[in-house]
Amino acid sequence: MIGIEIGAAVSGAAAVIYAMRQQNEAEMSTAMARAEALVRTEIAGALQRTEREPTLESVALRLPAIEPVEIALVDTAGKVVNRTGTLDPLDDVYFPEWYAFLVSPGEPSRVIPLEVGGKKIGEVRLTGQARDSIEDGWDDLFELAMLAIAVNIGVFLLLYLTLSKILKPIGRLAQGLGDLQRGYYEVRLPRPNVRELEVITERFNSLSAHLENAQSENFTLSRRLIHIQDDERRQIAAELHDELGPDLFGLSAELLSLRQMAANVPDHGPRITTRVGRLLEIANRIKALNRELLRRLRPMSIGRVPLSDAIARLLAELQQLKEGARIEFRGEDLAGSYGEAVDLTVYGSIREGVTNALRHADCSKVEILLRESSNTRTNGRLIPYSLHLSVQDDGRGISPEVTFGYGLTGMKERARALGGEMTIGPRQSGGTTLELQIPYDKASVDGDRSTEPGAAMAAAGE
Repeated sequence: MIGIEIGAAVSGAAAVIYAMRQQNEAEMSTAMARAEALVRTEIAGALQRTEREPTLESVALRLPAIEPVEIALVDTAGKVVNRTGTLDPLDDVYFPEWYAFLVSPGEPSRVIPLEVGGKKIGEVRLTGQARDSIEDGWDDLFELAMLAIAVNIGVFLLLYLTLSKILKPIGRLAQGLGDLQRGYYEVRLPRPNVRELEVITERFNSLSAHLENAQSENFTLSRRLIHIQDDERRQIAAELHDELGPDLFGLSAELLSLRQMAANVPDHGPRITTRVGRLLEIANRIKALNRELLRRLRPMSIGRVPLSDAIARLLAELQQLKEGARIEFRGEDLAGSYGEAVDLTVYGSIREGVTNALRHADCSKVEILLRESSNTRTNGRLIPYSLHLSVQDDGRGISPEVTFGYGLTGMKERARALGGEMTIGPRQSGGTTLELQIPYDKASVDGDRSTEPGAAMAAAGE
């Protein structure tokens, strides 16, 4: 709009100045012609009425005063004998010189010779001066410019009020779209006063409500899927414990009995004893693998002891992965349980984070903090209640191109399925940080709260 206004102002000013110049030239040409006719008439009359030989003085008495023309009577030597209609110079006027240069027709001049008996006694010089026309034109142009400025100010105020009324809801719409892009699907826009934008706002609110419902449904389905997986893990763990465990125990007992019987065989006894020993080693490895699978599928302590105690026992086991490394755990006012799915996620995240730190980060210290949070945002959702887990080590850090293993990838997917989020990145002071934010249902909180987090730390140290 400013560019258009400037272009219109320049074009309009050029047109007005051109018209004023043409008008001043026409007026000056008319004034010069009229002045010349009058001067010739007066000179002819003065020459005819003089009885004796006419002089310049007698002619000067008959020269008229005609504006805006200066009439000068000049003798043969070029000396001005008389002058009428003299105007002030242009350097003491109030309009600018550039304007006078643009609209002035110049100073046209004409010369009327004076001859008596064929002898030239002088001449009359007519010089036009357009000062009055220039002043009048400047006044008109100034008034027109002031009127145009006032009109443009009014137009800009009207545009400002109109556009602000329109752009304000458009700005809210842009901000709302940004919120949707960040996953804040609960955002709703107020109904605007602009009728043309009501439909867009209604469509936006409908879209955000649909996305919020879809997100809620996905979250519910994901939690249900996690519960189904946990049930399957529990069932598999029970079968491994109840079925495979006794079978492995029976196999080991039979192999031990067979080794004792082989000692009484005279010819092939040593060979049988060796083979039975190898089978016992295989059976023991299968039993160890079975115990490891049971521990990963279903930690026995989850659901039987408070969460902080289960974590302390886990850290005591992980302490054996690296001698000399310190593991510090601090749980701030934790409940006994936050629901099986949440407890397993926190437990598994700590296990994977600490295991990777001790095995791959070459660290000497691992710090773990677990606390409750309220009214936080995770994946764009406002979460009333959540658990915040932080696992930090002082190792050599993590590369941005690193590919996470199955354990951490599974924990990240599990956290996201439960409506939470896990991030792993470099620590500012050196090392690696694992952050977990996972929501929990207030109704699922169970057990007495841990009021002495130092007890958990001591258990981890043991």
